[in-house]
Amino acid sequence: MRAQMTIARAGLASLLAAVALAAPVCQQDALAQVTVPIGRFVVDARGVIAPYPEGDEVAVPRGLQAADLPARGFGLQVGGDVFLVRWRVATLGVGAHWLWTQGTQDPQTAEDGTTVGTETTTRMTAFSPQVSLNFGSGRGWSYVSGGLGATKRSVSSPTQEEDGAWAPDLHVGGGARWIFADHLGVGFDVRLHSTAAQDPGASTAGFPRTTKFTFAAGLSFH
Repeated sequence: MRAQMTIARAGLASLLAAVALAAPVCQQDALAQVTVPIGRFVVDARGVIAPYPEGDEVAVPRGLQAADLPARGFGLQVGGDVFLVRWRVATLGVGAHWLWTQGTQDPQTAEDGTTVGTETTTRMTAFSPQVSLNFGSGRGWSYVSGGLGATKRSVSSPTQEEDGAWAPDLHVGGGARWIFADHLGVGFDVRLHSTAAQDPGASTAGFPRTTKFTFAAGLSFH
């Protein structure tokens, strides 16, 4: 219930942010008396930063210390949306994004020169289908979106290689895109992922339920 309330609040905050970002774009179109509708589709290629699950619940089953785990990772997000229906100020879209990140925590050096800790690598992959409401014009628009996808997480060390397993992932978020040249623009996305807990299995030592924000920014092809 607490996770659902957090997601609901994040969705509301994303919606308010999307409307706020859309207002200047709509006002600019009104002053110019020109309406350029959002096109049929958009493709995104973005760099992304993603926090990782930490703490004893993740470390102890793998024979690690909490300090051995990387706090975040960096990677790539690619995907796109198709825009289906325009109704007044909003355009309905459907799409999906694929996200991949990796982060490494190196052992620490103590004051006496000894090495403390274990080198570990955390990886996260997410597939996120989504439905979006888009506000603005073809020259720039903001959006709020959400959907149910899947996320795979793994933690590996020199003594244990983990493949990871897929878990249900509920996500909500929002962002904006600005088109500054023919069919080329920039954009960003802020997204809250609530990923289900996983029991230990053949390919994973298990994870608790996690709720984390990701941030992505990069190019949009419209």
